[in-house]
Amino acid sequence: DAANFGITMGLSLVVFGISGFFVKTRWIKYLFWLAALTSTYGLLISGTRSAIAVPLVGLCAYAVLCWSFKNLFIAGGILIVIILFLTQTNIGNSNSIIRRMRSAFNKEDASFKVRGINKEKMIPLMKDKPFGVGLGLSGGRMERFAINSKLSELPPDSLLTMYWLETGIVGLSLYLSLLVLIFTRASYIAMFIIKDKQLKNILFSIIAGLAGVFVAAYANDITTYPNGILICILFVFLFIAPYYDKELTQNEPTT
Repeated sequence: DAANFGITMGLSLVVFGISGFFVKTRWIKYLFWLAALTSTYGLLISGTRSAIAVPLVGLCAYAVLCWSFKNLFIAGGILIVIILFLTQTNIGNSNSIIRRMRSAFNKEDASFKVRGINKEKMIPLMKDKPFGVGLGLSGGRMERFAINSKLSELPPDSLLTMYWLETGIVGLSLYLSLLVLIFTRASYIAMFIIKDKQLKNILFSIIAGLAGVFVAAYANDITTYPNGILICILFVFLFIAPYYDKELTQNEPTT
């Protein structure tokens, strides 16, 4: 669907766009940048507004991971320019793609308001359900089991809302805690354990892209199938990177 496609394009944009600056082989560098360029086009035509969060958050995350004032300044400048362009100007409004991206920052947007209203209706219904309604029973899926519930009539819209409905505040807290632990450990590995500069920056790009994906998940359910497969593979790569780093270090020229 549009959300899954747009988020994947955003992730590809961040990973290939940043990695292209650090791969050593010239044709691979150009291939990565071509992939980033086509991913940008895919993101823009995807029709989902939440995908814009992936490159924006990814840019900030990469700048923080680098511990570089220069990179932080550049990333911050780009981010400010993009946000000001989308929120403070009407430039390009005749273009449907730009107009749709700009609506992501509009609190008066009809879609944004409906989601807020739905969440307000869910809060009182979830007060006595600390463990949620059960896995796979959100978003109208209770009807398969002839369960009549007001919650089944309310679309969760976002991944976090879905986890809250299905597993309650207990499950949501556990999920977010595990996510923080995974990102913290992966960032520690990339920043302090990996020695190879090229590998380090590729890992930074993956962490940055995944950070953007999970922020975008606040608005859409986009980390399950099929994106979940790709996300899990990338997480595995982040944690086995020290083995690659050891091999790269051993094979470095001594001259």
